[in-house]
Amino acid sequence: MRDIGIFGGTFDPIHVGHLRAADCLRRALALEKVLFVTSKTPPHKSGVLDAEERHAMVSAAVAGSPYFEASRADLDRAGFGSEIEILHILREQYGEGVRFNLIVSAEYLAPDYEWNITRWETAEELFQLSRIVICPRGEITTDKAREWAKKLLPASTVEVVDCPVVPVSSSVVRRAVNEGGSIDHLVLPPVKNIIARKGFYRGALPVLRPRFEALPQLAESCAL
Repeated sequence: MRDIGIFGGTFDPIHVGHLRAADCLRRALALEKVLFVTSKTPPHKSGVLDAEERHAMVSAAVAGSPYFEASRADLDRAGFGSEIEILHILREQYGEGVRFNLIVSAEYLAPDYEWNITRWETAEELFQLSRIVICPRGEITTDKAREWAKKLLPASTVEVVDCPVVPVSSSVVRRAVNEGGSIDHLVLPPVKNIIARKGFYRGALPVLRPRFEALPQLAESCAL
């Protein structure tokens, strides 16, 4: 059985926190590779870079890595749909004999969270089609995430992995660029070069509303 990770997100932009979290999960779970699935421009967000621009940065960040791959599974499909649709697309691409590992931030296990994973419309099918990989984040510890997972999810479908959280977010990167600061320690050089060449994140920064993201809209996973 081949194990492949699915790391969905807006990636506006992709940063070292995303990459380090993905690498930690890959090694901990012996994943063959991790797919970075760039989301379409979410309809509930304003001021987000065009999806193709964001995906170009993702492609640049993972270029040359045998373990990371930029996926267009969301970008190339019609309309906006559920994470299940994307899993079916990936199943067609990779065939049988593959177990998909859907990487989700621990906040989606919080019992009182409006978008708790068990409340997703496609939750039951999601558990059948993939293993849910939970990445603790912020104040949610590994022990707390495991406690929630044991209560809420079938034991055979969930894996909580203790990965160190890198204190960086896409909003921190955008703010640093906007203020003329250095992002050398926040993004890889190819991503920095694209940001500089294209003039991204200069001018007034948008205030984004809280969001729920399904697959690529998923949980921008462990490091935002």
